[in-house]
Amino acid sequence: MQINIITPYRQLACLRRNYPDGRVIRQWKDGWAWTSMVQPRPSSPYYNFKIVYSHNQPAVYALDKLELADGENRLPHIYSQQRQRLCLYLPNGIEWNATMPVTKIVPWIAKWFYFYESWVATGVWSGGGLHVTDDAYQQIYSSRTKRRHHKRKSHK
Repeated sequence: MQINIITPYRQLACLRRNYPDGRVIRQWKDGWAWTSMVQPRPSSPYYNFKIVYSHNQPAVYALDKLELADGENRLPHIYSQQRQRLCLYLPNGIEWNATMPVTKIVPWIAKWFYFYESWVATGVWSGGGLHVTDDAYQQIYSSRTKRRHHKRKSHK
């Protein structure tokens, strides 16, 4: 069975076509960085974000400093507090993988900010999903890492 991965160049072309207000800020042989903004609801501010596409994986970062909910000391549903890397999907390849257009995740970015706004107001993350600290996430990530390590060993 052949897997048809969409090349980074075609991923970027699709993104540019569907979101012409975005801007490429850097491009390299196997990847790129692109910025744009979303407004989760008409009363919301615009949120600037960046997608860094490398190794056939998009990483999404909030570019504006995000405030915390009262009494909280960390942002929820995020991979990196310092870099504000958003958690949009599980890295198991089911919800998103390189055979799918990266444009699929842009609505997820708006949705993440929608739930972020609700969290700031209430202190409750209502967006669902698994968090990096959840046991289920650790189990999925651990099995993925083991598969990668096994593949590397078998290719040597």
